[in-house]
Amino acid sequence: MIKGVFFDLGDTLVNEQLFLEKDIVETLPYAHEVLKALFHHYKLAIICDTDASKEEVHRLLRDARIDHYFNLVVVSSEVGSNKPDERIFRIALEELDLKADEVVMVGNRISRDILGGNKVEMKTIHLKWNDRYREEATNRLEQPSYTIKSLREILPLLAKWKC
Repeated sequence: MIKGVFFDLGDTLVNEQLFLEKDIVETLPYAHEVLKALFHHYKLAIICDTDASKEEVHRLLRDARIDHYFNLVVVSSEVGSNKPDERIFRIALEELDLKADEVVMVGNRISRDILGGNKVEMKTIHLKWNDRYREEATNRLEQPSYTIKSLREILPLLAKWKC
């Protein structure tokens, strides 16, 4: 049974290019709707690679008005581990008292989010809503459980995994 959903941040929940180029914080379509639907049923976490501090990431989440949905934020700059290193994922699992097979990792990068989630044996969802990162799975460990084009597609997948 799925008890937690972990998200990457840039280009998974927040439009990374808009933020980097214009310093505008804008969530992807359906982010609020999906997080609101998940909030009362799952433990939610952010796992992101960044040079920014956890406080800066929290500020970005507040600016996006999604900070209140998350039980945990894990940033690579503070834990000394970048995705796909298993340690950053295991830290989040331990902090939330979850087992890997109880968690789905959602991210836009096969080489980081999907590979890392798969290495610790989570289910993985590759969000391919744009062509910014043109990655394809090159081996079994990079193969996502599912690929979606919209955050809205997460809800029926989680319902399916509940059965």
